[in-house]
Amino acid sequence: MEDVLAASRFGAPEVHHLPGIPDLVRDADSVLAGYLSMSWAAPHLFGERLAAFTREARALLAACSPDGVFWD
Repeated sequence: MEDVLAASRFGAPEVHHLPGIPDLVRDADSVLAGYLSMSWAAPHLFGERLAAFTREARALLAACSPDGVFWD
């Protein structure tokens, strides 16, 4: 594939190594807060069902990660 690119008008590919950002690790509270910070999931939109939603969401998160750590 690189030889095809090198033969084109784009020329030989260049390799660049750039520093990235560290992994973002979150707990269940942070995951839930991030979700509820979205305009389409703002807490006031849940009305009286907000408490039930957060309970169910926490249960689902606990089932997915018993240690309570999530990679973002």
